[in-house]
Amino acid sequence: MKLNVLYGVARAVRWSVSLGGKLFRVVPGFTLGSIAATVLAQLFLLVGFLLPLKVVLLLGSDHVPGYFPAFLREWGRDWLIVTLSAASVLFYLLHLLSGKLVEISAVAASKRLLLKSKKMALFDNQDEIASKGYQRYTQSLAGVCFVSICLVGMLFFYFKLAVVIVLYITLGFVSVVVFLSIFSSLAERFARSLGTLPKVIGSVGFLVAFGFIVFDHLFGAAPGLLTSVVSLILARQLYGRASGVIGDIHGLYSQKAQLSALFFHGQVFHPQIKSEQRGIWSLLEPNARKAWLQALLQEAAGRPVQNIGMEWCDIGVPDVYCFLISGQAEGLEKRFLIKLFNVNRNAWAKHEATLLTAEPRLPSLPLVSISVVEGLHCHVFDATGYSPCGKSETSRVLPDFRASLSECMPPEGLAAAYIRTRPLVWQRLDQSMIMRVQYLLDAKVDGEVVERLIDALPIIEGELSTLPLAFSLPDIRPGMLWRSPDGCYVVSHWSRWDLEPLGSRWPCADEREEQVEDQLGRLKIKRPDCKSVTVSQVRLSALFTELEVRIQRARYGDAYLLMSPILFWLKA
Repeated sequence: MKLNVLYGVARAVRWSVSLGGKLFRVVPGFTLGSIAATVLAQLFLLVGFLLPLKVVLLLGSDHVPGYFPAFLREWGRDWLIVTLSAASVLFYLLHLLSGKLVEISAVAASKRLLLKSKKMALFDNQDEIASKGYQRYTQSLAGVCFVSICLVGMLFFYFKLAVVIVLYITLGFVSVVVFLSIFSSLAERFARSLGTLPKVIGSVGFLVAFGFIVFDHLFGAAPGLLTSVVSLILARQLYGRASGVIGDIHGLYSQKAQLSALFFHGQVFHPQIKSEQRGIWSLLEPNARKAWLQALLQEAAGRPVQNIGMEWCDIGVPDVYCFLISGQAEGLEKRFLIKLFNVNRNAWAKHEATLLTAEPRLPSLPLVSISVVEGLHCHVFDATGYSPCGKSETSRVLPDFRASLSECMPPEGLAAAYIRTRPLVWQRLDQSMIMRVQYLLDAKVDGEVVERLIDALPIIEGELSTLPLAFSLPDIRPGMLWRSPDGCYVVSHWSRWDLEPLGSRWPCADEREEQVEDQLGRLKIKRPDCKSVTVSQVRLSALFTELEVRIQRARYGDAYLLMSPILFWLKA
C-alpha cells in the first residue's frame, strides 16, 4: 500500500508551518490580531445564533424554565426576552465588525510582507492574491483555535461527547488516508479538487454527536438539557470550522508557488506544471506515442498499417498536437493527420466534432474517426493525396478561401442551436465598444461620424439580421490550410468555427468590390437562401465585422477609418 496521500498531507502541513513562521516573524502583531479577531467573530456568531434559540424557548413558556441559571430566572420572563434579543443583535454586529477588522488587517499585513520581500511585480493581481492568501492562512489558524476552544470547553461540561468527537476525527482522518492510498485514481481526483468530502465527513460527525447525545440521555447519565443543546450547537460549529480548515490549507497549498514567491525573500516564482500537462506529455513521449498511434491507425484504416512514418505538424495552436502519419495498408500508401487535444481543449474538440459530423460537405480534410486516448480527445483525418500549404501560399489564397466558405449552407438545426448558444456580431459590437474609439482618439476623430454610427446601430442590426448565416473561421494559421489532389483548398483545424451573417470575413477593401460581386453571383447559384442578398448588405457585413476585429485588437485608428464606409454602404 502506498502512503503518497499521507506524504502529501505532511508536505502541505510542513509548508503551512513554514509560511506561518514567516508571518509571525514579519508581522506578528497583525497575525495575532487577525487570529484573535477571527476567533472572536466565530464566537460572536455562535452566541448570536444561540441567544435567539433561548428567546424562542422563553416565548413558548409562561415563566423562565428551570434549566436557566438562577441569576437569569430572577430577571423575569419579559425582561429576559428583551435583554437576550438585544444581546443577539449586539453579538451579530460584533461579528460583522470583527470580520471587517480581519479584512483591513489582511490588506495591511500583506502590503508589509510584499514590501519586506523586495520583489518586482511577479504577476497580475498579486496584491489581491497576497491579501487573500494571508487572510485565508490566519482564518485557518483561527479555525484550529476555535476547534480547540470548543473541545476544551466540552472537556469541562460534557467530557464524554468531547472524547467521541476526538475519536471520530482521528478515525475519519486515518480511514480517508488509507482509502485514498489504496485507490490512487481517487487520490489524484481528490488532489485536483477537494470536493465535498470534508463537508460530508463533518456532517456525518455531527450526526454521530447527535446520536450519542440522544443515547446518553436515554441510557446514560447525560448532563442537563441546556448543556446538551449548547454542546450540539458547538459540535455543529466545530465540524464546520474543521472542514473549513482543511479547505483553507488545500487552497493555500494550491497557490504555493505564488505565495512562496510573494512572501519569502529568497524564493523566485516557478509556475507549477499542471498534472494534465504532465499527463499529455507522457503520451507524447516517443515510445508511448508510437503505441497509441499504431492502434489508432489500424482502427482508422480498418487493417494493419506497415512501414509507419511519423512527422510533427505545426499549426501554431497551443495544447493541440498534430502528427502526419504515413504507412502502407495492403500495398496502398496512406496518410493520416492525427490531432490530440489536451484536457483544457476539450471544448475545442467537441466544437470541431459537432461541426464536422453535422456538415460533412465543408472544405475539410476528411474526418475518419473521433477517439479518446487516456481521457484526451483525438481526431483522425484522412490526408492521403493532400499536401499542406506553405506560409506564402496560405496568405495568397486565404481571402478567397474565406469567401468560399459561405457556399456551404449551415443545416437548420445547427444554425438554430448556434443562435441559442452564442451572440452574433451585432449583439457583440455595441455602443460602449464604438465609444472607445472616440475616447482614445479624441480630437483626431469626427465625433459626428461616431454619433451617426451609434444612432445607426438598430438599422445595421436590422440589415444584418436578415442575412443568411455562413460558416466563418476567424483564425486560420499557417499549417492549417491544405491543397487537395484536384487543386482545391481545405482546412485541418475547425475548433474555432463561427456562424456569422453572410459577408463576414470577406474582403472589405474598395478595390475588391468587383470580386465581391462575382463571389455573390456564384453564391446565389449554389444557395437559394441568398437570392435576395445585395452587394451593399454583404459589404456592410464585411465592414462591420472588420470593425469589431479592429476594436478588439486595439487598432482604434484603423477602426475609425471603417466608420464612414459603413455609413455609406448602409445607405447604398
